[in-house]
Amino acid sequence: MYSFEGDFRRKPQQNLAGASAQRKTDRDALILQSQQQRQKREEHRRRLNSTIKIQAYVRSYLTRTHCKQIEREKFDELFPRASDDDQILLSVLIAKILFFYDVQKDTSRLVSISQSLLKQWQKVFQNKVSCIQMRRLLSLHLHLLKDNDEVPVAVPLRIFNYNWKYIFVSGAKRLFQGFV
Repeated sequence: MYSFEGDFRRKPQQNLAGASAQRKTDRDALILQSQQQRQKREEHRRRLNSTIKIQAYVRSYLTRTHCKQIEREKFDELFPRASDDDQILLSVLIAKILFFYDVQKDTSRLVSISQSLLKQWQKVFQNKVSCIQMRRLLSLHLHLLKDNDEVPVAVPLRIFNYNWKYIFVSGAKRLFQGFV
């Protein structure tokens, strides 16, 4: 009368013959029909997953462009207030331009921040974080010189000149410290 196996209610009886027994269809037609239904469900699942991925890519692109535009506006707001002595603000501005830089939109910003760096290049290299940022900034200048013929080359070349001097001098100091 009572079952103590963990089942407290009866499971419904399933008619395994299904609709095929009522329609008198043969076994091959039933297999073909179920295979087509499976393929249809799989195709629907693939389309749904593809749609979700495309939407995710589009949303991430729109979010990235929005964030870059916000940082670009902050850069434009902060840059006029930057003084030659404020290393922290200059480092923040460099980080911002490294984040949002786009060749078509930000070439003038890159040149202007580089001109500010050239005014105080010795102070910039005292901070190790600035050295890492300067390597990435040099990379941007290389791409700018390589890809864009309309950009004046004076500022990027002066940036390379000062950076190579610093890299050579600091590398030589480390080399001689190793021998002493």
